[in-house]
Amino acid sequence: MRTRRLMRTGALGAAAVLTLALAACGGGTGSGSGSGTSNGSTESAGNETGGYESNKLVVYTQLVDHDAEVFTELIEAQFPDIELEMVYGSTGESIARISAESGNPQGDMMLGGANIQDGDMHAALFEPWVSDYDDTLEPEFRSSNGYFNYYNVGASVLLVNTDIEKELGLDIQGYADLLAPELKGKVLSGDPLKSAGALSGIHGIHTALGLDSDEAWDFIDALLANGLVIGASSSAQTAGIAGGEYAVSIANENTAIELIASGLTNVRVVYPEEGTSGVITGLGIIKGGPNPELAKDVGNYIMSPEGQAAIAVEMPRRMTTSADIPTHELLPPLSEINWLERDWEWVHENPDALRKGWEELFTKHHS
Repeated sequence: MRTRRLMRTGALGAAAVLTLALAACGGGTGSGSGSGTSNGSTESAGNETGGYESNKLVVYTQLVDHDAEVFTELIEAQFPDIELEMVYGSTGESIARISAESGNPQGDMMLGGANIQDGDMHAALFEPWVSDYDDTLEPEFRSSNGYFNYYNVGASVLLVNTDIEKELGLDIQGYADLLAPELKGKVLSGDPLKSAGALSGIHGIHTALGLDSDEAWDFIDALLANGLVIGASSSAQTAGIAGGEYAVSIANENTAIELIASGLTNVRVVYPEEGTSGVITGLGIIKGGPNPELAKDVGNYIMSPEGQAAIAVEMPRRMTTSADIPTHELLPPLSEINWLERDWEWVHENPDALRKGWEELFTKHHS
């Protein structure tokens, strides 16, 4: 895992973004109030730390580079005295770390890896806490277990290197195209046993082809037979596509759109014609963490309509609030996508089914 100590980096720029976002959504905060602070500041009269254990907040996160910087700036603009430490790791790494530290927790929040597809699997590691703004979210995005708070919907997409696509004479439009002989050894994915994003990609295939169906498993079997490459991390995968080492990646929309937003012109995002779906991700307060009240106040800001508006202005994210907030210009409306709803009830009743099915097929091709 990587630790990045991010303190007061560009808060004024973030404040400008926040002001724009507030104007876009009417400046209100919705119906939530509760434990959230009125202005987000960690300052309090007569108390240097604003009533918190300290001004330090340790966040275990799956966010990297630009995304981590944006979150840091937005939070520091709202909480000017905060000392924010972002510790990067995959979902699996973060959960393993939180579990190992459970006797003496070092982190306060997990941001980005708390997702609905895991159900209650890791709930014991987190405080039972739902933000004050849960009832301002679209109904399907409200907390499913009383531990995780969902702020983002990330679609499963295909990230294509257009130079290689043209060189191979292909026109990639969906999952079926990944089985082309020309793409043998040129399709990339994360490890579904370690990465929530990669597991979401497998779930996306199953949602499009039939959940736990023979058709879906046969497709994954054929994909592995066609030399599917397992990447080390999401950043390594995007680098592999952008750099031309691979032709296609089964990717998360957030990461894929971010590449285009950065100015790359040799990649494009494909929403599979068989159907596109997404995983809902959010945040959780680590059980027994050193600074729970500050973590909850930061969590309330992220989940609030103005917090989500600020994120949406600066980042390519589909947010969960029911408020009328801006949408990033690079995100196509769902009405233009063959959007499918995932069966979360089945996933929660069969939490290991997709992992075990994947592991069996992967072992078959790599034993």
